[in-house]
Amino acid sequence: MLAAVLGMAVFAGGGALGAIIDSMDDATVWSQKSVDGAATLTVSTVTGQSGNAVEGAYDLKTGSYVQFGRKLETVDISSGDAITFLYKGSGSKNSIEVKLQDSGGDWFAKTIANVSDTAEWTRAVLRYSGTSPDFTFAFMEGSSGDSALNTRAIKKISIGVTKSAGGSGTLLLDELGVYQVAADTTQIVFDNFNDTTKTTNNLGANQRLVYDDASTSSFSFSYDTAAKPSDGDTASFKIIFTKGGTTKNAAWLPAFAVVDTTSSCTELVFDLKGDTGATLGIGLKGTDAQNTTQEDLVYLNSYLLGGVTDAWTRVRIPLTAFPNVSFRTNFQIWFATELKDGVTISLPTAATTSVWIDNLKIFRVPVPNAVLQTLDSFDAPVSASGWSKATGDDASLSFERATGQVGKAYELAYAFNSGTYAIIERKISINVQEGSAFSFLLKGTGGANNVEFKVKDGDGTTYYKVLTGAASTSGAWATYTIPYTQLSFFSAGTDNSLNLGEIAQIDFAITKSSGQSTGGTLAVDLLSYGAAPSISANVAAGGVVENLTVKGNPVSPNGDGIDDEVTFQFTLKESSVVTLNVYDLRGTLVRQIPGGTQAAGPQTLNWDVRDRAGRVCPNGLCVFQFEARSATSGGRSDIRNIIAVVR
Repeated sequence: MLAAVLGMAVFAGGGALGAIIDSMDDATVWSQKSVDGAATLTVSTVTGQSGNAVEGAYDLKTGSYVQFGRKLETVDISSGDAITFLYKGSGSKNSIEVKLQDSGGDWFAKTIANVSDTAEWTRAVLRYSGTSPDFTFAFMEGSSGDSALNTRAIKKISIGVTKSAGGSGTLLLDELGVYQVAADTTQIVFDNFNDTTKTTNNLGANQRLVYDDASTSSFSFSYDTAAKPSDGDTASFKIIFTKGGTTKNAAWLPAFAVVDTTSSCTELVFDLKGDTGATLGIGLKGTDAQNTTQEDLVYLNSYLLGGVTDAWTRVRIPLTAFPNVSFRTNFQIWFATELKDGVTISLPTAATTSVWIDNLKIFRVPVPNAVLQTLDSFDAPVSASGWSKATGDDASLSFERATGQVGKAYELAYAFNSGTYAIIERKISINVQEGSAFSFLLKGTGGANNVEFKVKDGDGTTYYKVLTGAASTSGAWATYTIPYTQLSFFSAGTDNSLNLGEIAQIDFAITKSSGQSTGGTLAVDLLSYGAAPSISANVAAGGVVENLTVKGNPVSPNGDGIDDEVTFQFTLKESSVVTLNVYDLRGTLVRQIPGGTQAAGPQTLNWDVRDRAGRVCPNGLCVFQFEARSATSGGRSDIRNIIAVVR
């Protein structure tokens, strides 16, 4: 029924929407599996259209469905390197404390001293990644932590005031998000080897960490002040390999660790010279996006025209040559006489081979300051926000919505008395309220069975959409975009409404279609949310409505005087009969508001967010249908879109 109300359809084509829910690079998190009867299902990681994808290989046999899904109890903030928010306050001079907790129970904290009385809106940028992070380990809750912040799985965040001067005051918060700190340099220098006394490189790693897999061979390291690529250099790093056997070669490794400093990097660069004819490999060893140890080794001579010679050469190797290693985690740079285990590089017949390296660095493109992801805009009513308050001893705290720098803000009114803190805290769940559609890529083989896309909120209410025949795409990637208004009721939790501010789980199910083969594969990539395809408003030629603006969307009918009702402001080209219909996502008429005959020109029509029985509507999405019919010419406008109710 809802589809008829909207006149819309799911479509294939185009690209993913803006905010990524899951890049689908790791199949292990898609562990919520169920099958019907004798059906079988295996979920694995495969190559996607972008990076990896998650694929379900299934055989329905006599069963009717298979399903795989993932819980969304944490948020990935690894795309940036800082938390940002706006603040201002009044009263006594106290400190602001921000804490992050990851899925393992580790809490990390940062205190901004004596700023709670800042009178003007100020942006805080607190780094959790990089060489000098602001957040430091505070304590562990539970026993599964490792004292390292897992930025791919943030579970909770807390913000509040800690005691400095004491007393009382207010603190306003707005626009909490994930931030990318600008990269104002074009290179990261790991080591120029000019300081011949230090034992660590510029980023703190032990440059003399060595790996040797051949007891019959040996190697040595030294600074060489005579061999340097330019007059501006003091020394280079010399490595001498001594061949002691014929069956296996040694590998040597200076390690250069990097922590979250290589965003937007493009290539590894260093100066090299050696004994003419020397051959070796170079690689990176680190972890991939799933924190699994990986290594990529390449043949260095592939990037040297004419090979290694006794003249200094600038070597440039694109980072795309190392596809398995994540450059946002610790990694090491290898120089080796083996490319892979058991695959050796032939060495010159000489008993010893020498190689010099210098000015080891990675180049990157400049990156501007940018907010990459909104964690909370502080626009929702407090009762629906998910934030709870906590205080120490007899401190008092209340928080309500207030006018923000952007939209609304939360105002914390506190008094310490003998307490030392007053904070608000919330679980960081997936909040898709700012979007209006889900999007994902599918690639399927086998029968043209149906795909069900299911969304479950925090209280267990589930809505879904059936994509008929979508399990077969002839092996090609297809993009599906599902407006929220296309979702239908599937099962109830504590209520029947889907809370878009707390999405707890997403599932993909393959259901049997009559006459289709029972086996196949279905790969999913780039699950995201964002703006839905535009809905035709019929405001163009032939319509009687010149323009329509909806004020108070999302609406919060909680009696606080802020966005308690929806106002439709419209301009009619001619006198028309106006009617407003409001439906829920199941297509049931919630309310009809006859506007009567309105004169040409600007007009308004209000909805108090109550249903036909006079009850305030629950949280969730509604669909409005705004109709205007000319009283004389027969012209007509039919405008349809979404209203979010957030109490």
